This record gives sequence, structure tokens and C-alpha cells, in this order.
Amino acid sequence: MKDGSHFNVWIVITGAPSSGKTTLLHELQQRGYPVVPESAREVLTSGEFDESLSDVQTLIEERQQAKEQLIPPDEVVVLDRALPDSMAYRRLGGMETSDLRALIRPERYATVFLCGFGEHIADGIRKDDTERAREIERLLREVYLELGCRVIELPWSLDADLAEGVAKRMALIEAALGGGGSNDFLEL
Repeated sequence: MKDGSHFNVWIVITGAPSSGKTTLLHELQQRGYPVVPESAREVLTSGEFDESLSDVQTLIEERQQAKEQLIPPDEVVVLDRALPDSMAYRRLGGMETSDLRALIRPERYATVFLCGFGEHIADGIRKDDTERAREIERLLREVYLELGCRVIELPWSLDADLAEGVAKRMALIEAALGGGGSNDFLEL
């Protein structure tokens, strides 16, 4: 902490399904960055619920809120999605967001990296098609910008193979964070 006050050091990696988020997060973990797993993936892979159930969104939000409440505001972490993602998904479903907005502390998110959508790849968990994925990406951008978060776009590399595309995105992330390695988060 600087001067006894909290400063934002939570980094969010977000994006539409099939945007390469999971691959990037795996690479960040390999490089020693502490990663908080995605609540939606945990809920959807538990086998207890599927996306057609109306209370799934509530369960995802409750789990994400509990995770974020446990993280000290000055602890350096990478979040695989964050609570504002749920606002985007609520908007997608035409649901009210004001109650959720009241729970969100946008000042805690130092930087939001938005993975651009490239092509739909079925992952067996979500059933989003290309049109829906593009709308999710638009809503995620809209929500984080409305909250006043610093959003950095990580474009999809159509001309690169997977390894090269990940390397380009990692270079953008580490440049925005001040270099390589988890200690560089402290310079934000």
C-alpha cells in the first residue's frame, strides 16, 4: 500500500466464450501470476446445473462475490472474469442490474484485459454461437467502460497460430503491467 491507502491491483481477464481467455490464464499461471478461477466455469462443470436453469446466474454471482470478498483489496491477483461480467450476462438476458451494480467495487480492478472474439470453438460447457459471443464481448466492454475501468483490448490474431497469438497477447499484458513477472503488478 502507498501512503496507507488501498490501491487497485486486481487484474481481470475477460472476453466472450472462445476468445482464448483460458489459454492466456494458463500461461499467466505458468509465469507465476496468482489466478482466481472463473466462478461460471466452476458452476457449469459441477454437473449440478446447466445454463437453462434460471438460478444459475445467481449462483455464479454469489460465488464470484464470495471470492472477491476474500481477496484483500491490496493483494495482487488475476481474476478469470470478475463480478462486472455478471452485469453483462444479465443485460444479455434482459435482467435488472442495479442490485448487482451496488455490490461492485470498480476501484479494485486495476486493469481489465478484454480478449477479442475470433472464431467459435465449442468447449462442451457453454452453448454460445458466434452472434451471441460477439454480443457478450460488446456488453463486457460496455459494462467495464461504464464502471470507469481501464480496458485494454487483446485482439484476436487471425494471422497467427495459437502459440504466436498467445505470445502476442502476453506481450501486450506484460507491457501494460510494466514488464514480466508477478512482482511487476506492484508498480501500477
